Amino acid sequence: MAGANMSGDLKDPSKAIPRGTISAITFTFVTYIIVSCLVAASCDNFLIKNNYVFLQDINVWGPFVGIGIFAATMSAALSNLIGASRVLAAVARDSIFGKLCVASRWRCDGSALFCHTAQYKTWRYISPLSNWHYMSNRLFNAAYFLRSSHEMTSTPSVESCSHVLHSAGGMAVPPVQSTLSPSCSFLLKNSFGFLPDINLWPPFVITGTLIATYFASLVKMIGSSRILHALAKDNIYGILLSPATKATLGGNPWVAVLASWILVWMVLLIGSLNEIAELTSIFFLLSYFCTNLATLALELASAPNFRPTFKLFSWHTSLLGCAGTLVMMFFINFIYASISIILFIILFMILHYRAPLESWGSISQALMFHQVRKYLLLLDSRKDHVKFWRPNMLLMVANPRSCCELIHFVNDLKKGGLFLLGHVKVGQYQEVTSGDPCLDEMPYWLGLVDHLRVKAFTELTMAPSVREGMWQLIRIGGLGAMKPNTIILGFYDNMLPQDSFQKKEIFKEVKYANLELKEVRTKFLSRSTSDRQMNPSEYVLLMKDCIKMGKNLCLARNFHLLDKEKIIKSSETYYIDAWPVNFTAPHTRMDYNTTCLFLLQLACVLKMTNNWKKRTCLRVFLCIDPRQDDTMRLQYRLEQLLQLLRISASIHLVAIDNCLQYLGSDSALVQSGTESQETAYSDGATGAPTQQQAVTSPKDLPQNYLQAVNQLLVDKMQGTAVCFLYLPEPPSDSTEHMRYLQQLQILTDGLPPTMLVYGQSLVTSTAL
Repeated sequence: MAGANMSGDLKDPSKAIPRGTISAITFTFVTYIIVSCLVAASCDNFLIKNNYVFLQDINVWGPFVGIGIFAATMSAALSNLIGASRVLAAVARDSIFGKLCVASRWRCDGSALFCHTAQYKTWRYISPLSNWHYMSNRLFNAAYFLRSSHEMTSTPSVESCSHVLHSAGGMAVPPVQSTLSPSCSFLLKNSFGFLPDINLWPPFVITGTLIATYFASLVKMIGSSRILHALAKDNIYGILLSPATKATLGGNPWVAVLASWILVWMVLLIGSLNEIAELTSIFFLLSYFCTNLATLALELASAPNFRPTFKLFSWHTSLLGCAGTLVMMFFINFIYASISIILFIILFMILHYRAPLESWGSISQALMFHQVRKYLLLLDSRKDHVKFWRPNMLLMVANPRSCCELIHFVNDLKKGGLFLLGHVKVGQYQEVTSGDPCLDEMPYWLGLVDHLRVKAFTELTMAPSVREGMWQLIRIGGLGAMKPNTIILGFYDNMLPQDSFQKKEIFKEVKYANLELKEVRTKFLSRSTSDRQMNPSEYVLLMKDCIKMGKNLCLARNFHLLDKEKIIKSSETYYIDAWPVNFTAPHTRMDYNTTCLFLLQLACVLKMTNNWKKRTCLRVFLCIDPRQDDTMRLQYRLEQLLQLLRISASIHLVAIDNCLQYLGSDSALVQSGTESQETAYSDGATGAPTQQQAVTSPKDLPQNYLQAVNQLLVDKMQGTAVCFLYLPEPPSDSTEHMRYLQQLQILTDGLPPTMLVYGQSLVTSTAL
């Protein structure tokens, strides 16, 4: 850490620190290997094990050993001296200890001058004492080593060695028979407390040991307390660290410091320095492992801004560093290493899911982008199959303030598919003077998605009309093969939009969000029916455009009545109703075409979601005319179809003869019923879907017939949460557009939340 401690004084730390660290490690490694090989080749095992000063005797020139010890001691002392002074100056600049270290902020030519001076002239500060005594002890011990080595030319007696051992607190042992004369190496080998006896002043050793230990503990405690305080302020671990947020007026986190001090003492209570050394070494190795892992992840994510200046860096070196640190962790202590890795994974998961939205970036986003891009390229739209169909939905939203319930409903209905929120800003882009209106409004839509807690993407565009803007969203929305296949529109009527923002259950609790809920509420103001940006004819043309583009179409009405929280929490059973019959063409009620299958599929998908399957039951209504229809055969045919589609639902028979009487006995709609029934019988019980039937003109349907059908629906939908109805294809004649919308409005008046469904493509198959 010497280079990191003085990085502020380096001209180019990003180059100097790696070069200096790696060159020093390489030089030391090579030197140790060479010395070890030479010693192993020239000395026997007994000599190496029993004589710690044999290098002095076998060296080419004896003083080389002393010079090396002096140089190593001076280098280590200088490194600690320089690094400690920088740390002391940083502590003084942060005013952690007030005026006690104010003089340490004086600088001269870019160096902490007062810190250096204090380390040689005064005992006032903590850090200089440890370095001064560390250096002085090392130098004096080196001198004593040279003196004792020089005296080895004369053979000391066993009694003198035993006397030295006894005076040093050691234990006299019998002399070891060796090829060399017995020496005082027994003192080094058998007494760990001999330094006070040979020092100029014995308290020097104890004082230096205490101060060095205190300094190291203080540095670690101050650093760890700042990390603990930062984690507490970010509220990542909840109330567990909430007391650590307290600090003094000057910003000193005294609670975090106290907690760190308690943790240090808890570690010291282990009672064994060897155990503590293993534990701290494993945690240091774990930090190095995380550093190598982060660089490896950045390299694999191919982030363009990750451009390390170290020339020898590659993913191989990062992987080697990860593997090396892991091996050393398990080599030191298998149990401690396993526990630390499990603890690291737990903390990482908590940090990943509870971390606040900050600007420093997350490596997980880079990795996810890399993986998503790779798999999107593998997702080929030409390989789509009906067996793996899923609803990819584009919900067109004019103002989210009036359709939050619908947004929640579509979020459930998508069943693992794509969900897009589309919005069109009507206007001419050429008239915009500054900025992009869509970019300025996008943060509010993202904030809305955050507070609604839905899994949706937002797509905004600007166009001269809503129709042209919807073309853009349908064609460009999504990415790659993930394109919307179902378009959902709100119903066009004269009802005053309801304010969904007033309901407390609409918004979920969000721990971290870029925008507060108040800002989102303020952005999307209430609107009235006079604020519409299209007329009824344009709305019908919008529907026809969706069908022409090959998209399934849904119209949502009365979803302001949907109370999903009540359904989930209630002990009662609610119903999801499916009516696979085209009421505008009752003669086709026995034909299960693409729209009928799509309607049944959506109802089944909704029933399968977690929020709906426990509190709801699926009902399928079979409309019959008892005067003409073979009821048993039609019911059997529908049962076979549901069985082939693997849809679990109860079938309810509904007689519509009272409604058909309003069509008249000579009506073409009724007269064709017999032919349609014969066609249905000819299909047998296979339930194979037929093609879409010819569109009936809206002017052929009497209003009293639609009112009778509406009353029938209202009577049968007691306890219904959501119902799915057949949406007839819009007429091509523009003069019939208004009548078409009026008939749909009469048909759905007074109903619970209703989804009118039109299927354009196959979504399920009986051959799965």
